[in-house]
Amino acid sequence: MQIQVSHPVLREFFESLEGASRQEQRKYLDNAEKLQMLLDPQKQIPFDFIVYRIAGRRVRGRLQDLMISGEALLRDLRVFTAQISSRLEMTAAEQSEPVYTVRELAERFSVSQKTIRRWRKRGLAGMPYRFPDGRKRLGFSASSVENFLAHHPELVEQAGRFSQLKTEEKEAVIAWAIKFKERMKTQSREPVLQAVAAQLGRGRETIRTILQEHDRRHPDQAVFSRPFGRLNARERATLYKLYRQGTGYRNLMERFGLSQSSVHRILNQHRARELTAQKIEYIDSAEFRDVQKQKEILDSSETLLRNLISDPPPVLNRMQETMVFRRYNFLKYLAFQERAAIRKSHPSSRRLNRIQQYLRQAEETKNFLLEVNLPLVIRIAGRHLQSGSPLGDLVSEGNISLMRAVEKFDYTKGYRFSTYATLAIAKDFARQIPAEAARPDRAGGSDFSQMTRTLPGGGFPDLAAVEQAQRNLRQIIEQELDERERYVVMNRYPLGEGVIPPKPKTLKEIGLHLAVSKERVRQIELQALQKLRHMLSPEQFDLLTR
Repeated sequence: MQIQVSHPVLREFFESLEGASRQEQRKYLDNAEKLQMLLDPQKQIPFDFIVYRIAGRRVRGRLQDLMISGEALLRDLRVFTAQISSRLEMTAAEQSEPVYTVRELAERFSVSQKTIRRWRKRGLAGMPYRFPDGRKRLGFSASSVENFLAHHPELVEQAGRFSQLKTEEKEAVIAWAIKFKERMKTQSREPVLQAVAAQLGRGRETIRTILQEHDRRHPDQAVFSRPFGRLNARERATLYKLYRQGTGYRNLMERFGLSQSSVHRILNQHRARELTAQKIEYIDSAEFRDVQKQKEILDSSETLLRNLISDPPPVLNRMQETMVFRRYNFLKYLAFQERAAIRKSHPSSRRLNRIQQYLRQAEETKNFLLEVNLPLVIRIAGRHLQSGSPLGDLVSEGNISLMRAVEKFDYTKGYRFSTYATLAIAKDFARQIPAEAARPDRAGGSDFSQMTRTLPGGGFPDLAAVEQAQRNLRQIIEQELDERERYVVMNRYPLGEGVIPPKPKTLKEIGLHLAVSKERVRQIELQALQKLRHMLSPEQFDLLTR
């Protein structure tokens, strides 16, 4: 039977133990149970230590330095022990010590069964047993329970506060909650829960449970206006949007009735979701995985980049070009690796901050590469003026091609970027300019009847489909760009009704409206297009920039 664990190395290790005798498998099971007591979910555990604790042997070769997160290990150990104990057909009656079910353990400590499940995530070892009634259920040996509580005395203390309350004691909790809420003039639950817990010497979770039950049974006399429980998806999205608009933590806590930690967790979950959806591509290199070279890549390239930005040369030499492109791709590699380790339910703020820092530094590096190669785009655009297109439009098209070239350029092959970019930009011009010349709203374009002959089959495309695609595209632009970026994009790449869009405005016209220079308009345009490239499909992006 295959061991159904997530980590591929752990799966291979556990499967290697399947051929052992029943006695040896029981020993592995006991060792795995003891190992769960020692684990901290927040730490990285050496694979060599795991193998030694379970099977009593050492690891050799490439896996000797492998590290596995404590959270992943605990999850896979629970699966491993469950499958092994199920295979061994262990019965509770045959054990030399008492075995508790989840319900019995919850009753013993006067806690909920949900609390027992939370303890399992902290390392409480349990496995399937067949009980005297013939049913197979999750059980916990007395020694595993005592060992767990010895390693987590704070949970024992917390459990002691969960003793059953009498009716008058529950009424006192409700009365104190109402009194503290009025005194604090707040709709936020957390300060009220903490105040009542301190006043009555009870656990916060006990107070929360009593108030939750009261508000559920008596909605007309509820202590808090908003029901207990998690926010729905729309409320969470609204909370995140308000935060992005500058609303502070305290206001969010008041409005949604959440603790600071809950607000913080929801914000991090949305940040993690955005980062997970973001497209991160990089040119890989073996040196990225060399720990000794990683610091060197960042330190040396950062110093070089700062010097180049402060005193930009007309052209980068080969060494400078290689170092800057290596830095650009290495930063995206680091962001990609960090993103793969995000815990979706409880993402780490530090990890999210590191990812955003890497992506921000990569964007700075990319912007420098675009700026230093702008003269190349202008030179190539100048060679295509005979097409009748304005120079500003050609430069905008060339900038889009340059952005693609920066992302796709493989610096490890030893070629010069100018050669690669020249070919890429010229190729895009060769494809786009004939289409531009055929548009009736362009200088040098053909008339309307000529345009119809360029369409497949001599007719028009599906107008309804084009208009629907344009409406979807407008919605994305409205949601993802700020007001100034929207104005630039919608006037540089207008999405009119039907197949023939309105005539786009020049950089100068937009600059006069926004009271900024043409160069600043171009920068805003580049910035907006870079955002949209992460959000739009290739087809949508082509529809916008065609």
